[in-house]
Amino acid sequence: MKDTLFAVQKDREEAHENRLLRVPDVAERLSLGLTKTWELINRGEIPSIQIGRCRRVRERDLEAWIDEQEVDR
Repeated sequence: MKDTLFAVQKDREEAHENRLLRVPDVAERLSLGLTKTWELINRGEIPSIQIGRCRRVRERDLEAWIDEQEVDR
């Protein structure tokens, strides 16, 4: 039973990491405006993918980018 629950939790975590976010969702997570978020994406600072005319950001890529932004004090 424990193994099954662990497997289900692991699958959910992997699905969460692979989820694609829309640009407004990214802006909300970062507490930034859409213009600034698009600027970061268009400059390639935040990794993104394009599907047709739509731009998406992988959740795991956004989390990695956030971790990279930590400032030494």
